[in-house]
Amino acid sequence: MLTRLGATGWFQLVVFLIIFLVVCYALGKHNIYWDLTSDQRYSLTEGSKQVLRELSRPVSIRFYLSEEGNQLPVVLRNYSERVENLLRSVKQYGGDNIQLVQIDPQPDTSGMESASIDGIEARSISVESEFYMGLAFSSSGGRTSIPFLDPGRDQLLEYEIINNIANVSQTSKKAVGLISSLPIMQPGRTWNVIQKISESYELVPINSKEAVPAHIDSVIVVFPYKVSSSFDNVIDSFTARGGNLIVLLDSLSHSADIFQISKTSSGVTSAWPGLEQATGITFSNDNTVVDNVFGTELDRGEGIERLNYVLSIHSEGINPEHEITQALNKLTLVSSGSIQTSNYPELNFTPLVRSTELSALRPSEQILSSGKYENTVLNNQFQADPHVHIMAALVSGRLRSFTDGKLRSKAKTSTTIVIADTDFIADPYTGWIENIQGKRVFIPANHNVALLLNSLSHLHGNASLNQARSKASQSRPLFKLSELQMHIQNRHEHKIMSLSLELDSLIKSRDNYAFKNSESSANNIYDKTFRKTIEKKDMEIRRVSTELRLENKLLQEQITSITTRIKMLNIITLPALLAIAGMIFLSFRRHRCRTT
Repeated sequence: MLTRLGATGWFQLVVFLIIFLVVCYALGKHNIYWDLTSDQRYSLTEGSKQVLRELSRPVSIRFYLSEEGNQLPVVLRNYSERVENLLRSVKQYGGDNIQLVQIDPQPDTSGMESASIDGIEARSISVESEFYMGLAFSSSGGRTSIPFLDPGRDQLLEYEIINNIANVSQTSKKAVGLISSLPIMQPGRTWNVIQKISESYELVPINSKEAVPAHIDSVIVVFPYKVSSSFDNVIDSFTARGGNLIVLLDSLSHSADIFQISKTSSGVTSAWPGLEQATGITFSNDNTVVDNVFGTELDRGEGIERLNYVLSIHSEGINPEHEITQALNKLTLVSSGSIQTSNYPELNFTPLVRSTELSALRPSEQILSSGKYENTVLNNQFQADPHVHIMAALVSGRLRSFTDGKLRSKAKTSTTIVIADTDFIADPYTGWIENIQGKRVFIPANHNVALLLNSLSHLHGNASLNQARSKASQSRPLFKLSELQMHIQNRHEHKIMSLSLELDSLIKSRDNYAFKNSESSANNIYDKTFRKTIEKKDMEIRRVSTELRLENKLLQEQITSITTRIKMLNIITLPALLAIAGMIFLSFRRHRCRTT
């Protein structure tokens, strides 16, 4: 009797497992699933859904995937399924405006020819075997592609797909003006943030003495320095017609110092009295924000020390209610100034980024001249101010005159976003470049670039991509895993940032030396001293570059290792739980049968 009942119980358990697997397969086949990750990693953000629903013209997506002979490695095969699921979601929300086709580019076929035209690149599995896994997008606005879908960039997948769809569906890019006292857009030395902006907008350098062209609705002003009255007049006319501004000020600019812009004993600072007259804000151009909570541990060459003016700002200091910042959770500001609230009642003032209550203003001169000992003294003598400090804010309404601060009855409503730091968009503080499959790829370390891009999206009335863009600079497959990854990253972050700063400084030093000496003599290239100096600087650059590359590699290896172990644990856990549940079920059945 017990044997018969045991067999029945086992039969019921097997039937249950079969039904469970069939249901899971059916749900997966129809792209129905429940995303239980904390950041909805495997679901489209609401902003992405909105972009897809609002498409005004069809977009063709071609997914190139080598399938014949099932030659893809297991990791890439699994990732291709992740891509397929995401593309099905894209098709679901894009409807008839998304034309999705999958192509297997085998040799000597039309698929191979199509892949070549679309710029999809082959990758080698072995000496004799290649495979393709890439995406191409085309519409009336043009065509673009992701030549290879790298599993290591999984956190960027949704943003890259939706951003490419949005870009090709537009017949023309919106123009954004750029006025900068720093050389951030030089050929061969363009900052990464400028390259990211150029992917979605037409970036137009503006002469500060000439009127802003009529087709430009927003202007980014980076580090306004020794502002002239003619510049005030240009911006005055621009904002009067409804033009929007993003202004990056600074109380102590390390980037300007590197570029050898003339400085005072307090360092290189940026001030714009005309902006204060127009918006009613007050900027602390000679004081720097220090914060005991957001301070960062770094090595400046004298060992690890806590620098309370290098602010690693998390969600506590970021406005969760405004569309620009609601999806951001990590910013890095360096020697930031402070913005005081606008005192003009006709203007709306919205703080975006602020310090904690354990913060204070310190003279920039103290920060500039502090070594490890002086910095330790400053930390020990720290006393918090009675109020928090605002480091980024939005001012909207009819701005007053930039020349005299008077009301302008005919001025149109405009928006000005003020950020009290310039260094936060400099390459060492936004992320790093990695060589992935022969391509130089920018890996964001925080949401610094996202803050600027989200601000532009807000000014142009298209904030739909903000959530996906913010999602792109974080990797959170599991809650506990994200904590472990963050712990590993924090262990390496101070060294990576220090090496990045050192490398950037060495390159600029070499370039400045070469430029100055080439001006003095056209024959310097043959001068022995000149050649030895350049060779010595190049050797230092190679050393630091190698050290930085190895540190990044070590970081990625450790993150990959812990990710693999956690995922394997989760893969084993589900069958184990099912087995335990089955055993409990059988035990319960046997117990009931015995009692009856």
